[in-house]
This record gives sequence, structure tokens and C-alpha cells, in this order.
Amino acid sequence: MQMAASRSVVICALLLSFALHVDAQQTAHVSPAGTKFLLYTPPGYPSSSPSYPLLISLHSKGEVGFDLSELTSKNPEQMPCRLIHLNRWPRHLPFIVLTPQLKPDPNDPEIQWSAAYIDEVVNDVIKNFRVDLQRIYVTGISRGGTGTWTYTSSYPDKIAAIVTLSGRSDLTQ
Repeated sequence: MQMAASRSVVICALLLSFALHVDAQQTAHVSPAGTKFLLYTPPGYPSSSPSYPLLISLHSKGEVGFDLSELTSKNPEQMPCRLIHLNRWPRHLPFIVLTPQLKPDPNDPEIQWSAAYIDEVVNDVIKNFRVDLQRIYVTGISRGGTGTWTYTSSYPDKIAAIVTLSGRSDLTQ
């Protein structure tokens, strides 16, 4: 009897440890225009607050594609969706985290983030989730850093703050 109870405890502990490593709150979505994206909602969403800040996270060249798993496997470890996937995201931060994936263009191997491409996904999330419109933030690395500048210069009244990592900006904007 005691051995069976010990096995049950071990099995429960193993199942719990596996459950802790599942992206239960970061889910795959597709916008009306067909853009794939990951979306994280904080613990307690939607009941703990009437609205939540939105963090838009734009990836670099290496994650351009059609496979959302590249956002959690190839993205540098400091990017939000990767931190969430690795269970290193500070769960006390009440952000909704949006990570769209830039689709490749066979005619343009150096495709860049366009403001309209990003905004279509942002508007879809705003429509379907409880976003605080006064607290929309953008971050990006490399090509995503450039996309951060591009989006912010096109929609400055929409964005509360930005953090870019190694992104080029158009100084005329």
C-alpha cells in the first residue's frame, strides 16, 4: 500500500513538472489577413483587470516563415515569447504579449516589417482581447527593431513606449 502511494506521488510530481513547462497561456492565432501570431495572456486573464497593457514583440530575420515554433526555438532568449516558452517570463507582469510572425516573400528575400502588416494584427488583438489602449508598447530585435521604428513612426499616437535592440531607423520619420 505504501509503495503504491509513493508511486502515485512520484507520478503526480512528474506530471506537474511537465505541466509547468507547457505554454498554457501562449497560444497560436491567425489574423483575418492570414498572419500567424503567438499571444500570451497573463495569469488571471480576463477576470483580474478590466484591461491589460499590450506588448508587441517583433522578431528578427531568422524567424521569418510560416512555422510559429521558430518564434520559440530560434528567437534569442531575451525576447518575450521565448522567455514565456522557457517559463522565464515574470508572471507578475500583467501584459498581453503579441508576437506576430513575418511571412516570407519569394520576390523579396530581405522583406521588412511594414506598419500596415503589424497594425492589422494589433487591431485584431485589440478587437478580441481586453487591451488598454493607453498602454501599448513595442519591442523588437534587429529586423524587428527596425519594424518597431517603422510601426511607431506610422502610428505614434497608438504607442506609449518602445524598446529597440539593434534596429535601424529612418531619421526622416
